[in-house]
Amino acid sequence: MKLDRALALVIAGLVVSPAAVLAGHADPSTVQDAYLQLRDEGCDVATIGSPIVARALRNVPYAMKGKIFKSPELTALYTADGGWYQPTDPDADVDSADRACVRKLDAQEKALRKRVKLKKPIEQAITRHTGAVLDMNRLVLADFKKFSQSETTRDGARLWTINFEAGGGAALVTVQCKVPVADVKARPPVWSRLECNVLAAG
Repeated sequence: MKLDRALALVIAGLVVSPAAVLAGHADPSTVQDAYLQLRDEGCDVATIGSPIVARALRNVPYAMKGKIFKSPELTALYTADGGWYQPTDPDADVDSADRACVRKLDAQEKALRKRVKLKKPIEQAITRHTGAVLDMNRLVLADFKKFSQSETTRDGARLWTINFEAGGGAALVTVQCKVPVADVKARPPVWSRLECNVLAAG
C-alpha cells in the first residue's frame, strides 16, 4: 500500500491505521505485540520505513529473554512497554524461532540507515517513547522519498523532529518529541516529561 493512501491524522496513537483495518486486526498496543504480530505473520519487513522501528522491533526478542541493554533508550522503551520487560541477563540470546526475523529486521535497519542518517540525540529521544515507535511502525513505510531532521530549543523545551515525505509534498509523516531543557541538562537527564506526537497527512 502506498504511503499517500495509508496515512491518516494520528496523534499519540489514537487513530487506527487503514492498513490494520484492512488486515482485519487491531493495531498492537505495545512494541512487544508489534514484534510478535510481525513475526507470526511471516516477518515481512519490506514496508518498515524507520530505522528506529527496525531497531526497536529487532531487539524485542532479546528483551523478552531479559537482556540488560547498554543503551538507556532501549531500556526505557521496553520498561515502559506494558510491564513485560524484566532485565536480568546481559548475555541473553534469542530463541531459534525468532532468529530469522531478527536477521531480516537487522538487514532492513542497515538498509534504512544508508538512506536516513539519524543524529544520535534525535534517535535516542524518539526511541524512548513507545507511542512514537508504534505510530512510526504503522505510518512510516519504506517507499518514502525524502527525510529531514532537526534539533531545536523553543519556549524552554528541547525539540527533536523527523520528517518522512513521500515526495512532491504528497504525504508527510512528522515525529516530534520534546522535553523541558532543564530536564535534558540534568545529570542524569530526566525523561519522565518526554512528550511525542506523530502527525501524518497526505
